[in-house]
Amino acid sequence: MGKTPIIEVENLGKRYRLGSIGLSSLIDEVRVLGRRIGVPCNAPDSSKYLTALEEISFKVEPGEALGIIGQNGAGKSTLLKILSRITEPSAGRAILRGRVSSLLEVGTGFHPDMTGRENIYLNGALCGLTRSEIKESFDSIVHFAHVEKFIDTPVKRYSSGMFVRLAFAVAAHLKPDILIIDEVLAVGDLGFQKKCIEKMQDVTNGGMAILFVSHNMQMIRRLCSRSMLLHKGKVVQTGETGEVISTYIQANEGVGTNLESALFSERRRGTGLARFSSITYCNKDGEPKKNFRLDEPASFQFEIIAKEELSSLRVLIEIKTENEQEKIIVAGHDVTREKVHSGTKLRFRVTLAPHNLMPGSYPIYFWAGTVDHLHFDILDNCLPPLDITGAHLNQAHSCLSQSDSTLTMLV
Repeated sequence: MGKTPIIEVENLGKRYRLGSIGLSSLIDEVRVLGRRIGVPCNAPDSSKYLTALEEISFKVEPGEALGIIGQNGAGKSTLLKILSRITEPSAGRAILRGRVSSLLEVGTGFHPDMTGRENIYLNGALCGLTRSEIKESFDSIVHFAHVEKFIDTPVKRYSSGMFVRLAFAVAAHLKPDILIIDEVLAVGDLGFQKKCIEKMQDVTNGGMAILFVSHNMQMIRRLCSRSMLLHKGKVVQTGETGEVISTYIQANEGVGTNLESALFSERRRGTGLARFSSITYCNKDGEPKKNFRLDEPASFQFEIIAKEELSSLRVLIEIKTENEQEKIIVAGHDVTREKVHSGTKLRFRVTLAPHNLMPGSYPIYFWAGTVDHLHFDILDNCLPPLDITGAHLNQAHSCLSQSDSTLTMLV
């Protein structure tokens, strides 16, 4: 017989009612309950509900780390909240065998007025550990989090980085059977992220199961041998991590040629006097590319439409570290310093050569505005990341100067 899965999820669903709660919502819920127990009732109006998850099924074995990826709004956080018993599912079931520790948001599970020491003992007690068991792990937790000087300070005075370091240390060292982590490690610096990955690799070798949500594809690759891709509340693919990430990147490439899907994104800002109508990742000859080698120049082909008359046009490209905490490449160019008439389409290509980036997936910020920095259109990590492939795993830290990038106007 095979091992019993430590997590079993079957046909899990979650929906939320839109609008205010009143008599009609109560009637709808009674109808739902009646249909569940076999009483003939009309189905409630589906337009009044938002389906966050639909028919989610998967299993996780002891000692396995499962990555969960997808765009914002795909249902990743909702799934983790159900598995953490924070919210109830609307359909299906989830079986978790063992003690669960969750790290979903900065500050989750910590009392702000209690000290770091008191919060460690509080979390341990909530996990069912005795005081002596917590004491055995106490020094390791404090050392891992680097909060020795602040352990008797109320955590409300901690920075977000200190909060996350201590929260992760508590979650990982108190020996849960299942560890659930939702993106919060992005708050930490690169050194701490690397330390967390090494710790998670160590605990999975000891039999702990991990569910890990992140937009950092390099961290997913390093930690998880198997991943699951969600889109609009449904499972698109489950399998080997490299294959799932490739599917995710390819699915997002359509945004690179048609920006209508990003039109109402909260990460898209600006006056709208000019708009990016298309951005394509390509080689220096303009041929579309999915990813780039270490030594290969990366190019971006743009089309911008002037919605009103413009005094000038300038573009800026910023490539950031995988946690979006630092800019590592900045390339800015004046497309034109002359007047641009309303309705004009400007096509051009910017090439970064060399880019000096090590393997990884790098978020990109695109900006269009005037020479004196009036913002027309801002795409802040709306498009797929820049994917660099190769053998090394080091992190690049250099900043690209203006002379390292070129702008070519296109007909």
